[in-house]
Amino acid sequence: MDKAVYNNVLEKHFFLSSKGQEGVYQEITLEYLCQSNQATLFLEQYSKQIKALKPQVPATYFFSMFGITCSGFLAMLILHQVVVPLSLSTVSAQLYKIEKYQSKAIAFKVSSEDWQEGDGTVEWRRKQISSFFTLTVTPLLDSIAKLVDIRPRELWGQLLHGFEYGWKVALNLAANEEERESLNQDFQWITKEASHVLFNSLKNRLDFPHIKIENPTTPGLMQRLKPTCCLYYQTEGAKAKCYTCPRMTVNEREKRKKEIIAEVTQ
Repeated sequence: MDKAVYNNVLEKHFFLSSKGQEGVYQEITLEYLCQSNQATLFLEQYSKQIKALKPQVPATYFFSMFGITCSGFLAMLILHQVVVPLSLSTVSAQLYKIEKYQSKAIAFKVSSEDWQEGDGTVEWRRKQISSFFTLTVTPLLDSIAKLVDIRPRELWGQLLHGFEYGWKVALNLAANEEERESLNQDFQWITKEASHVLFNSLKNRLDFPHIKIENPTTPGLMQRLKPTCCLYYQTEGAKAKCYTCPRMTVNEREKRKKEIIAEVTQ
């Protein structure tokens, strides 16, 4: 087992590392994020970092990033047949400063050394994915949704948004067509076919319609409408909703399209 290689892949592509970030000014385990007092303090700090105007905003931003890390968990099952030890007690979220760019960011740290190898079969992968969502992802999301008073659906949509990004990254990391096919199969399974039980719900909470709209500057090029709103428009300085926001009306999107075209043709 080459943990150095695994760590390099996760840190470079999925915002997860075992050594953590430099310049960390706030850190909390996912376990404590499920406790209201600790979670409130962390989300308040994250809210300041992203200049949020409402308490729901850091929650949507958080799960968009966490979705990328979740995709890394699934990718490692296929690319390296290894279970990254992600759980509420072994993973922490870190807010840190990037001195070089005078900016701040968020990433995740895994503290456990209990990395497990497996046989890479479909049955083995589905078992690991099921356990990860049942014991870690779902309880964390439900807890934060309740804390900030937002529908869980909104956060699942953001987790899916990050998850889709990470899945595309994983496809580029695949060494062959067999690995790409396995990645596609597992992505399809967890987002469309997996039991509702994994999500503490009456349905698969990652099963969102895949709606496409035309790119504002490239006619004929279609792009994905976000599953749910990221609430960017509720941050300081935001002038409008994202062009791919599902909350945008047809008239609002047409107006935004004209604004974008004007901006790029100046």
